[in-house]
Amino acid sequence: MPATVEIELPPGPEPDASRDQSLWLAAAERRLRLAKGSLVALRLKRFSFDARRQHRVWRIELEVARSGEQLGAGPDMRPPTLARPAPDAPRVVVVGAGPAGLFCAFDCLRAGLAVTLIERGGDVRARRRPLAQIHRGQGVDSESNYCFGEGGAGTYSDGKLYTRSGSRQEIQGILSVLVQHGAPERILHSWRPHIGSNRLPQVVSTLRQTLLDAGAEVLFHRRAEDLVVRGEGPARRVVGVWHRSTLAPGAERNLTPADAVVLATGHSARDALELAARAGARLEAKGFALGVRAEHPQSFVDDHQYGGLRQDHDLPPAFYELVTQAEGRGVYSFCMCPGGWIVPATTAPDRVVTNGMSLSRRDSPFANSGIVVQLDPEDWCGERARLLGIEELVGGAPPSPEADPLFGVRIQEALERRCALAGGGASKVPAQSIQRFLSGQGPGEALPTSYQAGVTPVELGQLLPRGIAAALREGLRAFDQRIPGFVSERGQLLAPESRTSSPVRLSRDRGSYLALGADGSLLEGLYPCGEGAGFAGGIVSAALDGRRVAQALAQRLAG
Repeated sequence: MPATVEIELPPGPEPDASRDQSLWLAAAERRLRLAKGSLVALRLKRFSFDARRQHRVWRIELEVARSGEQLGAGPDMRPPTLARPAPDAPRVVVVGAGPAGLFCAFDCLRAGLAVTLIERGGDVRARRRPLAQIHRGQGVDSESNYCFGEGGAGTYSDGKLYTRSGSRQEIQGILSVLVQHGAPERILHSWRPHIGSNRLPQVVSTLRQTLLDAGAEVLFHRRAEDLVVRGEGPARRVVGVWHRSTLAPGAERNLTPADAVVLATGHSARDALELAARAGARLEAKGFALGVRAEHPQSFVDDHQYGGLRQDHDLPPAFYELVTQAEGRGVYSFCMCPGGWIVPATTAPDRVVTNGMSLSRRDSPFANSGIVVQLDPEDWCGERARLLGIEELVGGAPPSPEADPLFGVRIQEALERRCALAGGGASKVPAQSIQRFLSGQGPGEALPTSYQAGVTPVELGQLLPRGIAAALREGLRAFDQRIPGFVSERGQLLAPESRTSSPVRLSRDRGSYLALGADGSLLEGLYPCGEGAGFAGGIVSAALDGRRVAQALAQRLAG
């Protein structure tokens, strides 16, 4: 029978089965102590690079076979063909065409349900124009931007596909669907799968075509404005969605009836939370993180992680993951983008937000990562809010999380507005070298950056809430112990990194995935889903949640 074997190879280019097959077969024979030529076939299962100083090797897991043995069936690379639903099939309206909404729609169609997909932003091609405008400092389209539009926030902000959510089998299921729609096959095997913002849009548009071919209705530039609710108390049921065109001011509202509505609107659609609350859904405050985006020369990260090996051995750009405790709370790196760019991810003209992205080749001379401080609902009321500087940021004593579950949103918005004023407009963001931020030496001069809209030197210690600034300083000093030189004049901080996750969760029942009302009863017909509902963080985890909601819908509506 075929055997599974792990081989180790010295530093070099990222593994490629079509290029390296003979080399791998020879290494596998040595590992298994077989005669040369004993193995005749292989299949790549997984590869990773061990960057620890005493190792620095590629680890490659293979399935290998001798003459007469058959390898197991590989992944199905053919684009799927979904049957059209019956004319009388139950209809599901999915609000939001990010990874949660797209995968929920895909699986609903596979289950025989009719689907209408509503997206407030444009399709992936139409999104390019407003993105170019914001990079030039020409304003933000509040309906179609880095966060809103087909594919969601991940489409034009990197396309990283690694997650700690779900089983390996569930994750491989998500990756397989992406490969079937044009993603590179290597994401099935890589320890850090990544598509890139230049390739992911085509994958998303191909997936949309699969939905259309299966009879789905896909509506772009349509903002959901209200849910239609019938009945009272425990008998309430969501039976449709009111939506309006975002292209024509004053356009009439349209109603799409539904047997079920999935809210998969992403972490930045704050109006969708209010829409759900008006329909009677219960909102809960949840933890999130605030901070800055740190940027260094990619060569600095490479030299530390690879010990100077990258240039001579054609290794991929190096990354880092950092976490520590500071001021009694977690401080950690978030959404690290090797060979990447910092981009303006605001959804409103009076605010600024930073995010990171990279192209498939990851060939920018910069590396960036969010460096953020964990906040819990208990932190934004009473004495904690005063000590952290939250009370000063929002301009008054915050209420309890129970009294105002949306208060975390107001914290984000207040910091984003403060940073927009400090940046000086035209999408510029405040920035300071890491060394000066720690020493309090003043703004200094702006460093070279990948952020195209421009930066304004400021004293970040006076701009950020004091408790956040203190935790960042302590955390950065700890990170400098792990990556010497992380704190230096060559590293720069840009503010703010405020959209790490939603600070609100739409309560839902664990078994049925239905929303819970304010009284704790099931709100029939409404299914909170994905990152905006507080149940995911990132492309893959959002897609997994979309699939789980679709399964619950199929059981309830299609038997």
